[in-house]
Amino acid sequence: MMTNKQPQYDETFKKNIVALHQNGKTQTELSKEYGISVSAISRWIKLYSKVRVDDNTVMTAKQIKELQKRNALAFRINNRYAIFLANVVR
Repeated sequence: MMTNKQPQYDETFKKNIVALHQNGKTQTELSKEYGISVSAISRWIKLYSKVRVDDNTVMTAKQIKELQKRNALAFRINNRYAIFLANVVR
């Protein structure tokens, strides 16, 4: 039985690949040099490239996704609390 296990790369390695890309290496060059698929490199670039938000804060896509998850959770908790209060006040 043959397994199709993909290699696991740590976050530091991924960020280094993104930095190399930002410093001029193409995705194809990085793919050939490090034996990583272009699609993986593309995902890492989207994930670890920095984005400047309204107040000049710099965040990665990963940090933005984490904030979105926290905001969604806070929204759900707030809605449940509002429903609870509505039932208690009656």
